[in-house]
Amino acid sequence: MARKRHLFFRRILSFLRLIKSQLASWLSKKVAYLSLLLSLFVLAAFLPVIAQETVSQNSSSATILIKQAELNYNLGEYQRAAELLQQATNELENNRQLQAIALTNLSLVYQQQGEWQLAQAAINESLTILQQDTKNNLALLARAWEVQGKLQLAIGKASEAITSWQKAIDNYENIEDKEGKIRTQIHQTVAFQELGLYREAFKQLTTIKPEAIEGNLVRGAWLRNLGNIVRVVGNVNEIESILPTNICQSNEEESTDYLKISACLLRNSLATIEISNSPQLKAEVSLDLGNTYTAMYQRAKDAFERGSDNDDRQTALEKLDNAVDEYQKVSELRTKTKQNQLQLTFIQARLNEISLLIDAYQWIEENEQKSVKDQILLFINQGNLSEIKSSLDQKQLTGTIAIVYAQINLAQTMNELDSILGKEWQKQFPDLTTSENLLQDAIAKAQMLENINDSNTEQSAYKRLQAYALGSLGKLYEQQNQWKPAFEKTEEAIRLTEEIQAPELAYQWEWQLGRLLRNQGEIESAVAAYEVAAKSLELSRQNFLILQSEERFALQNSINTFYRELIALLLPKDNPNPDQENLQKSIYYIESLQLAELENFLKCNLTDIETVQLEPNSRENININSEGNLIALGKHFLEKTSQTALIHTIELRDREQVQLALILQLPENDRLIYQTTVIDSNQFKETLEKALNSLKSNNFALGDIEPLNYLYKWLVEPLESNLEQKRINSLVFVLDNNLRRIPMAAIYDGENFLVKKYAISLTSSIKFLTLQNYSIKNPQVLIAAAVKERPPEFGKLRFADSQIEKVITNIRNVEVLFNGEFVKGIFREKLKSSSYDIIHLVTHGRFSSDPKETVILTDDDFDYLLNIDEFGNLLQSRNRSKILKLLILSACETASGDDRAVLGIAGVAVKSGAASTIAPVWNADQSSTTLFIEKFYEHLGRSNSPTKALQLAQISMLEDPNEDINNPYHWAPFVLVGY
Repeated sequence: MARKRHLFFRRILSFLRLIKSQLASWLSKKVAYLSLLLSLFVLAAFLPVIAQETVSQNSSSATILIKQAELNYNLGEYQRAAELLQQATNELENNRQLQAIALTNLSLVYQQQGEWQLAQAAINESLTILQQDTKNNLALLARAWEVQGKLQLAIGKASEAITSWQKAIDNYENIEDKEGKIRTQIHQTVAFQELGLYREAFKQLTTIKPEAIEGNLVRGAWLRNLGNIVRVVGNVNEIESILPTNICQSNEEESTDYLKISACLLRNSLATIEISNSPQLKAEVSLDLGNTYTAMYQRAKDAFERGSDNDDRQTALEKLDNAVDEYQKVSELRTKTKQNQLQLTFIQARLNEISLLIDAYQWIEENEQKSVKDQILLFINQGNLSEIKSSLDQKQLTGTIAIVYAQINLAQTMNELDSILGKEWQKQFPDLTTSENLLQDAIAKAQMLENINDSNTEQSAYKRLQAYALGSLGKLYEQQNQWKPAFEKTEEAIRLTEEIQAPELAYQWEWQLGRLLRNQGEIESAVAAYEVAAKSLELSRQNFLILQSEERFALQNSINTFYRELIALLLPKDNPNPDQENLQKSIYYIESLQLAELENFLKCNLTDIETVQLEPNSRENININSEGNLIALGKHFLEKTSQTALIHTIELRDREQVQLALILQLPENDRLIYQTTVIDSNQFKETLEKALNSLKSNNFALGDIEPLNYLYKWLVEPLESNLEQKRINSLVFVLDNNLRRIPMAAIYDGENFLVKKYAISLTSSIKFLTLQNYSIKNPQVLIAAAVKERPPEFGKLRFADSQIEKVITNIRNVEVLFNGEFVKGIFREKLKSSSYDIIHLVTHGRFSSDPKETVILTDDDFDYLLNIDEFGNLLQSRNRSKILKLLILSACETASGDDRAVLGIAGVAVKSGAASTIAPVWNADQSSTTLFIEKFYEHLGRSNSPTKALQLAQISMLEDPNEDINNPYHWAPFVLVGY
């Protein structure tokens, strides 16, 4: 068991190194646990000299030396403290207990000086002395194990630190030292965070009751660590019960927003340690608070880029300023104390600040860039980069993995500054070396660390560090078009990652090798390198799910770029007839991208979700984790359906053009059919926007039809002859990117909307399609309606009773939850006690690309927002004596302006486990929604499949002479996910 845990720690640590290197801009610049580690030294005061009556007369002078060393230590005069403790140790040969105290304290001093081997020798000797009489030395042993754990964490042995601290905790329990136990439990959470075990850390912190914490420093550390972990795991529900009522529960908004909770906890930590007069602790918490504001900035920036809401843009700029202010407080505090006490915190704060400014410069509007550029120039002209470099070279900071990562990040920062300021800026700072020299020096330091440490755990960590440094230098050479050294360093990085079996790290360097080969025109070799990277990515993708949404979206953007570059190599613009193998691979990789995006949204591995289970035996011989067999699964689906075709769309973009690729899979045809159209990027974007705006307008007119006709010409017309030849009457689209926002039923062929010719459904992957062609005969239906008035943003649900009436009119077996009955408890019991073919929810809700914003409303009095996880858990707990064939959400809408909001519909569809899901992509008029529901159930009751019933319901509204009904605004929003 211990072996498995050790391997798991190594895998997670490997993943964290990937995250530190992979996430762009500010996220990649964080030296994650340095400031947390520093706080351990603040909490680790010197061991007090034991009671005077136990000290012999001959030891009194040594006692004075130890006390004087403590004063020097607290003043940051570490060299003097070390000299005094060495002298005391030599004088105490006859008082082994007091000698152990001196040695434990000496280890602390050596750790502050970066003398790691001397620190290890000192604490080892102390432990050897104390373990000779364990019974009488429990308190001293507890503190010695505590110091040992700090040393182990500092040199990259986080799992061993946890073990040492557990021994300290056991001793503190034996002597009933509650404060020592709590303090060491907090230390353990730092190691858990370093290993990526954030939920373990969160669990441990939430078992500590705040009323049991006596000292302000320990209480401040508890609040601080809790604030940092909440920022990562995003879980606020479990801390509500342990926080005092006056902390972070002042209003409803703050009590549910995990980043606001994080900021609140950190502010309370600052207030708690204020009286301690510890500039070091204050600086570290200010750094953490800056990181939380940076996360808020990133979230608002992502929201703005998805939806162009100016409020999100303004929030991002405000949080940018907040974060910069906190980072600058670290420098202010540093001037008030001994500089070497705050070096690590200073380095991290300065790197985070400049990285944040660079990130902001790259996305804000052109007229605002001058202000940010001025801030960047001020930062540089104040000598901050030079000071960071000189700080990295100080002896007490050398010899740790984290410091070498910081040096690599400094090199990356300087390289990014070249793109903003031009390469001439460095000439003003002759003492500041080049990015290339920094990276070469980082490689040398990583190799030195490997040479002086011989344990397997450390070897793996140092090789990973070398790989990161080598790969980063290869990337620098790539950007400088120095192809030969770029190849050499990249291949060295790959070799090291293979040696330590770290696919989550190998992926980025294999990708880099693919780019280098592509740029040299070696396309076949480039494809091979990309495909190796894709396999590494698949092996490690599930680890991304520990990240909070801001980090996951940043990583998803990188994965998106990777897959599209690979597909572009398989489907080049100038080749209208790629071979069948490349077409199969393209389908496999675009679906891999969509599944990664969906997993990223749901924050879970889709293999862990119990989706529709139909004909399990039919899949036994189909391995869906390969491109050829994924096509075989599609073929099997088409054999089970009638006159149906699968269409994959793929968008490949560059600055000027969009290559829109179509891959058609037909029944009784082993060959995939390929068509591609190259479109001007601006025209493509404008067409999509005009099409969506015209469809969502209640004043739709024939003059609005042109963009819908363009979409038909791009998406269906190139395949029309093939569809007609096979007499296809049903299309299943796997839509890519922004095309998912457009209901395919409403694109226009010049005479009719597409729904007149084809029944249409959507899926994120062939894997999610049912393998049965079925109709729903005499279905058992549960319809639940939430009618209580809610915040104005959701509006009033006026036609719930009418919708229920229309369902009852057309379907015989209907159970209803209405008039306040649709609450979580009753809904859960209904699902458990009976088995339903159809679940129909008449309630407000919102689909968003942010899972926290994808919610469904119930009639509960207080906790009435049902998020996607809760909803999925409710439906997964249902009676499973029959398949849930259809889920209908008839009054929900996608978040306004959110380009990726359709993810919410796909997420709900997957989480529910339903064979098919019907939901609107915009919130149509409630009266027309009621009419749609009537028509849909009318056709469903005639033994049509859900897909066919949807088509016939939309056609009946389209052909209605009343313009208030035949307008696409009223009938087009409803889409079916599944079949």
